[in-house]
Amino acid sequence: MPAKDQAEAFLLLETDRAQAYALDDVQLAVAIARSKEPQLFTTSQETFSKPEPYGIMLRREDAAFKALADRATAELYASPEIDVLYKKWLQSPTPPNGLNYNVPMSPSLRNAFKKPSSRFDPDVYVVN
Repeated sequence: MPAKDQAEAFLLLETDRAQAYALDDVQLAVAIARSKEPQLFTTSQETFSKPEPYGIMLRREDAAFKALADRATAELYASPEIDVLYKKWLQSPTPPNGLNYNVPMSPSLRNAFKKPSSRFDPDVYVVN
């Protein structure tokens, strides 16, 4: 069933006009947390695709800045601070409304933090 945007798609689910809604797991968690009755919704652990990497956009011809960004993010991912930040923003009440998105870190994301890559091949992130 078509919807004009994510908000309308979730409204279709919330008002029993749809039985399910497919989207990125974190975005679904945000929609659930924002709903009037979050306890009524859950996300499936089954997926339609392999994990897909997020990236940082920067100018194509700036190799020095890319190296700096790669080094800084790799250092963060290897440090205990990544767990602190993840818990702060995805597993704790967040400003301004105190919503908790309750998104546990997936094995694939933990794997991606252990082996940062500039490749956008989903197989790089799959946990076997």
